[in-house]
Amino acid sequence: MGSATHRPRVLRIETLSPTGSRPLKPEMSAGPIGPQGAIGPQGATGLQGPAGIQGPPGTTWQISNSSFNRDGTLSINTTNTPAIITSSNATWLTTGNQGANPATSFIGTVDNNPLVMRVSNTPSGRIEPGDFGNLFLGYQSGGAISPNSFANVAIGNLALQNNQDYGQGNVAVGSMSLRNNSTGSDNVAVGPSSLMLNTRGILNTALGHATLSNNITGDANTAVGAFATTTVDGLTNAQAIGFGSKVNASNKVRIGSTNITVIEGQVPFSSPSDGRFKFNIREDVKGLEFIMKLRPVTYQFDNERFDAFVSAPLKDNKVSPQMKAGFKEASAIRHTGFVAQEVEQAAQSTHFNFSGLITPKNSHDYYTMSYETFVVPLVKGMQEQQKVIEDQQKTIESLMKRVEKLEKMIK
Repeated sequence: MGSATHRPRVLRIETLSPTGSRPLKPEMSAGPIGPQGAIGPQGATGLQGPAGIQGPPGTTWQISNSSFNRDGTLSINTTNTPAIITSSNATWLTTGNQGANPATSFIGTVDNNPLVMRVSNTPSGRIEPGDFGNLFLGYQSGGAISPNSFANVAIGNLALQNNQDYGQGNVAVGSMSLRNNSTGSDNVAVGPSSLMLNTRGILNTALGHATLSNNITGDANTAVGAFATTTVDGLTNAQAIGFGSKVNASNKVRIGSTNITVIEGQVPFSSPSDGRFKFNIREDVKGLEFIMKLRPVTYQFDNERFDAFVSAPLKDNKVSPQMKAGFKEASAIRHTGFVAQEVEQAAQSTHFNFSGLITPKNSHDYYTMSYETFVVPLVKGMQEQQKVIEDQQKTIESLMKRVEKLEKMIK
């Protein structure tokens, strides 16, 4: 057989596109790069990577002890450097501070809020800002204060404890002073239990232990001296001056207790008597007719019985041994004067409105007399008597002349 001629075969490799529709031609060159497309939305956060390597330990202190310094700063002692760490700010110590600068160190607030203190978690002190702020110092003092109450001062446990509503301008110094005050204003109570029962009375002044203790609604009353008070509530302008003095009527002044034996002054008491202010003047004073019905007497006065009568309206009227001794001394005095009821009868029988006799205003009141006023009917009586004497003198002179004529005729 003859030899055959062999031709080489060419193997062609075609690559399909990702879609498999069209073959890619590797021998083709790449085109130019197109513009960058828009950034797509951010993908989800990936998983956290592993923790890094821990660094070396830092510097530490070991606290051995700590203590407050006398200036209120805190020092901490350590075993490292620095050995002592001291605070830059100070505190107030229960044992007292040393070296405090009064120009910069204080207890209080730096804003417009009041300073409040408590005892046993109960309000026991309050200082309010402003010209008319309240000032309270003492356990539960001013405890029921309201926004409508201002310019009050209360110093002492339970002072102004129940003040509320519109109680304003009150001053209470002493435990339980003005304790029950609610709407009363402009009262001054100095002394334990002074004006303690007052609720709405205004303009009262009480100086001394338990003064005006019976006043609840009365206004403009004054009591000076321990236990000086009004005997009934609701009085106005009643004044009791002196230890244990008791006043029982409005517009009345009582000086001293029932034990007083002498009231002394360098000059006599006087009252206005200017004619420019007098009107409806009448000459209707009774003289001899009134005086001749009076019965001058001497007498002793039962001061202890009188005190019990005056104090009857009071709920608690304790009589101390010293007061009992005073009653005995005062009752031993023998007085000179009149009996008020008899003077009243004499005035009524002569139709004389005698101002020297003050009759009781209520069942708890009593008779009093102004002895200096008796001078007026006495002067009137002397004038009437002088007129009688002068008339008699004229009659005597006339008779004497007739006698002289008769004597001459006989001779």
